[in-house]
Amino acid sequence: PTNTMTPTPTSTATPTTGIIRGLVWNDRNGDAVRQEGEPPLAGVTIGIRYLGIEFDTRVTAGDGSFVFAGLLPGDYTVRAYDIPGFAWTTPNMAIIPVQANTTNFIEFGAWIPPTATATPTATSTATSTATPTPTPTATPTPCPDAYEPDDSMLQAKWIEAGGQPQTHNHHQPGDVDYLKFVGIAGQTFRIRTFALGGAGNDTVLTLLDSAGAVLAQNDDDPLNPPASRIDFTCPETGTYFLRVEQKSPAVGGCSITYQIEVRTWVPTPTPTPTPTLAKRGWLPLVIKDVQGR
Repeated sequence: PTNTMTPTPTSTATPTTGIIRGLVWNDRNGDAVRQEGEPPLAGVTIGIRYLGIEFDTRVTAGDGSFVFAGLLPGDYTVRAYDIPGFAWTTPNMAIIPVQANTTNFIEFGAWIPPTATATPTATSTATSTATPTPTPTATPTPCPDAYEPDDSMLQAKWIEAGGQPQTHNHHQPGDVDYLKFVGIAGQTFRIRTFALGGAGNDTVLTLLDSAGAVLAQNDDDPLNPPASRIDFTCPETGTYFLRVEQKSPAVGGCSITYQIEVRTWVPTPTPTPTPTLAKRGWLPLVIKDVQGR
């Protein structure tokens, strides 16, 4: 009989990478829930970061989808860039823990906020009696910055760690600004205000966790007062919040401006002092004979 060769099955390699898929849609009613009839948004730029560094981007297709494949296991930050004319109804940034041989899915919703309709003002009818006309009081022109409203943790705006500084103002007395950023466990961040403008401008910077608990606070940066600075090492990966306010709640106005940035920072190790050796001393050598002379 003729021996028949039995083929040896080839083993299939187990994938060692994961995938992030996502979708951006037009949340027409602004309820942060995708519903039937709400179309996708094409042409939206999506960035992905690892360890605070953005290493790739995608642009959503006609069906609003995007995909990042071949990702090694780890925590990735995915961010949808702002869309002109739209406002986000969901957070536009998220931390995605990627594991090997898994696919993660995320959605971002945005809408066009409705335009406020002016209420008609009733016209008064003039009487025949002449009445002195009071001099109108000048109303200050409002000057909120581009990030308003940002007066609470729910309204906090994103600031990118390692990105460009943002310019804010305290446009009226008592104004408070909230920001948020993604922190990676074990990384140290230097958070600071600088380039303060306007008389009496003295910022107070507060760092909070996602529950609103105060983690750190600073009034004056020792290297740049009256600006503020916090150096902070994240105990865990997550979203952290910042609150910037004036030391005096009476200070505010269009000229009260400041810049703020969040940067990764490597603390300088404290040098170990070198021990000082004691100086050597010399004693005279006296030689005597056997008789002690």
